[in-house]
Amino acid sequence: MDKESVTFDFSGHAVIVTGATQGIGLGIAEAFLAAGAAVCAISRTEADVAQFVKEQTDRGGRVIGIAGSVAEAAVRKDAIAQTLDRFGRLDVLVNNVGRGEPTGSIVEVAEDEVVSTTFLNQIVPLLFAREVWSAVMAEAGGTIVNISSFAGERPRPHVGTYAVTKAALNHLTRQLALEFAPTVRVNAVSPGMTETAQYWRTSTEAMRNVGLGRPLARVGQPSEVAAAVLFLSSAAAGFTTGQILAVDGGASLTSN
Repeated sequence: MDKESVTFDFSGHAVIVTGATQGIGLGIAEAFLAAGAAVCAISRTEADVAQFVKEQTDRGGRVIGIAGSVAEAAVRKDAIAQTLDRFGRLDVLVNNVGRGEPTGSIVEVAEDEVVSTTFLNQIVPLLFAREVWSAVMAEAGGTIVNISSFAGERPRPHVGTYAVTKAALNHLTRQLALEFAPTVRVNAVSPGMTETAQYWRTSTEAMRNVGLGRPLARVGQPSEVAAAVLFLSSAAAGFTTGQILAVDGGASLTSN
């Protein structure tokens, strides 16, 4: 699947995507733009944001970029304010940014690593969701999609710290869906191994072979994760909330 195959129409809608200039986040931002949405793209570095905005010059002014860490309240609040100022609305928040490290036994990972991973993967999505809720969505409605991981479905060796935060994010998704209803729908997408620059940088040959041994015998593409995000954000999923949609090639069906 490529981004041209996404047919959802988001014309007139405004979306915030965190971690939007690379990997899965880039696929999501590009898919929303291709579907007609206006996008506020948040990324850590000024250079990445500037490059992303430059590459989207044909989108008719439907792109703004925010440079900074979503771990900082000022960055999140600035993104909301600029989105509302520029586009007059905010319909979708995609909490994509996350931290995959550290690896190793959960009893040996340094305390500061546990705290930083938990904060970025679990606490920040909660804070951002609360902020968009109070700023606009409580009255105007909207959708929130969290990007989780198949690692959060069951205990796994070497990635325990990360996996626990994603399991918590899954529960947070359901809790927010309950508390934000009926105004706002909240769901999550749970990708398996996805072919990004980070995948090639951090995965080993053994890890890639595990992916090939799963039911669909390949890794996923960012556009396939993006398609699930667009579905959950669309009217087609209007009766869907509190769900964790696996886009993992069948990884959740296996024990490896």
